[in-house]
This record gives sequence, C-alpha cells and structure tokens, in this order.
Amino acid sequence: MKAAELLRVSGASLDARNKKQETPLQLSCFNGKRGMAHFLIDRSSDINSRDEDGRSPSLAASRYGHVDVARLLFDYGSDVNARSTRTWTPLHQASRQEYLDLVRLLIDRGAGVNAPEEDR
Repeated sequence: MKAAELLRVSGASLDARNKKQETPLQLSCFNGKRGMAHFLIDRSSDINSRDEDGRSPSLAASRYGHVDVARLLFDYGSDVNARSTRTWTPLHQASRQEYLDLVRLLIDRGAGVNAPEEDR
C-alpha cells in the first residue's frame, strides 16, 4: 500500500475509473484485497460507486465470496441491498455461488431475502 499512498499524496484520484467505469475500490473488492479496500475507504473512496453494469463494491465482493471485504464495506455503511443494472443484489450473487458464510452475513445485515431477481 506504500505505492497507493505515494500515488494519493501525488494527487492521484482514489475514485479514478477504468474503461469499464470500475474504481480502485471495486477492483480491490473483486480481488478480495481487504487491506487495500480499507485503505481506500479510510481515505473517502466512494463505497457505493457503480461501474458500467451498475455493480457496487458490495456486489463485487459478494460475486466472489469475499466475506471479510463485504463485512468491511457494510461496517462502513455500504448498501447491503445494492442492485446492479440486472437488478441483482449481493444476496443473489452470494446465493448463486453458495457462499454460505456470506449469505449469513448478508441476512444478518438486513439483506432482502425476498428481493426479486430480474434480468433486464
């Protein structure tokens, strides 16, 4: 994270986006990098940012079963019921892959267990 801090103090945006409109926080969550996610959140990175498919960091963490990253996001107030453009929620993502610990966490944090999943 020394490189990330060096970039930050040099004026780099913590919410810069790639071609898919993903932020560094979203990429950290996709890859299960809890330490980097914490670094970014502590420096005011947008925990509810969206990429071109409407995926938030919590959807990214849930898609790949990163329960510790998801817990961190929810501890900082990320939306447990965030929806992608396909209207999927973190609970849909975690349930689909049978990430039981993450499903439990989502339910404990108030995820809508009856939220419809509708492909657009």
